[in-house]
Amino acid sequence: MLFDFKFLNAPTLLVSASALFLSACQTASYNYDLEVDSVAAVGQRWGPSFAVKPLPGSPADTDVMFGGVASIITDEISGKGLIPVEPGDKPDLIILVDYGMRPPKTVFKTVQVPSTMGTQRVDPLTGLPITTRNRNPMGGTAPMGITYSEEIRPFVIVEKYMIVSAVDGEMDRTKGSRRELANIEVVCNDEREELEPYLPVLAMACGRQIGTPTREVEEVRIRAQR
Repeated sequence: MLFDFKFLNAPTLLVSASALFLSACQTASYNYDLEVDSVAAVGQRWGPSFAVKPLPGSPADTDVMFGGVASIITDEISGKGLIPVEPGDKPDLIILVDYGMRPPKTVFKTVQVPSTMGTQRVDPLTGLPITTRNRNPMGGTAPMGITYSEEIRPFVIVEKYMIVSAVDGEMDRTKGSRRELANIEVVCNDEREELEPYLPVLAMACGRQIGTPTREVEEVRIRAQR
């Protein structure tokens, strides 16, 4: 899976060209528009060892694809200088992963629609018809007789999400829970009702960005050959 990244509003998400492998049946290219929201505790020491685990009770906890997701996140976090824990050892940091799809919802968008008929008027002096040459929204000019208008149309979208939380490996005895050091949510909203093709993209974005807070929800476009 080859990635080409285009940033719409994401100065802190440091992503570069990468290669991942999916199942042989995935062959088409696709644009993934992601929304990234990341928070992190300031001045906290991470690691050095970590383990990636599914969030108990989440869809990831029973998903057969979790092994591949965990491998991608492990590779990305290892790039930050942390060390994957050896089997049987206790990690300093636990990375909890949750992912899934939320129910479809309808949104309304303004789109440019070409008209089949051109705009014509009659010259009052000559009596001859005049066809207006229109500039199209993608740049340049439209063919003679083609006009564009704006329409508001409904679109049904499905949100694919991944939430990754970094928690302290040691249990806080006073609170009975683990201290959260960072949390990131990455979502992709489009019309496709399938999750599997999105998991590598979501996992890589989460692994790279976790620990680096965003000022607001940031948008990233990824074009993947899959």
